[in-house]
Amino acid sequence: MKNKISKTPAEAIQRIKEVLFAYKYHQIEEIKDTLIDQVQRVADMFDTIETDILPNATPPDDKNVYESTGLKAEWLSWMRQRADKARVKAETFLDTHIEGLKNAYYVDDKDTLDASDPQDKDTLDLIERIEKLDEAIQAKGTWVNPL
Repeated sequence: MKNKISKTPAEAIQRIKEVLFAYKYHQIEEIKDTLIDQVQRVADMFDTIETDILPNATPPDDKNVYESTGLKAEWLSWMRQRADKARVKAETFLDTHIEGLKNAYYVDDKDTLDASDPQDKDTLDLIERIEKLDEAIQAKGTWVNPL
């Protein structure tokens, strides 16, 4: 594999599974709702700071009264961008590394291996794990940014 993510194929499979889990986890409605609530809670606090707290604070003698900079809107925009980047990064990771595993362990050539040979049996077992992981990645669905 071009970009190694681990020392062994088993470790690579585990890393890919972890990213796949996180990707699918964010598709769960309750998780999406919690993410939206948390982002909105912080946005509302920024709004409160800018509209209620800072305008009513007494500035030092040599400073002007606070003027809003739109922290709530900046926060929401930043979080949307971060969520989009995370989605793309996860999808790219999954696609790149499953292909790397498939290419490194000749998944397409498994018919040439002998299941009665212990070394080939291990390779066939590894290929089966890679194929199942590839199927799970293909069936992962699409995570839509809820922000």
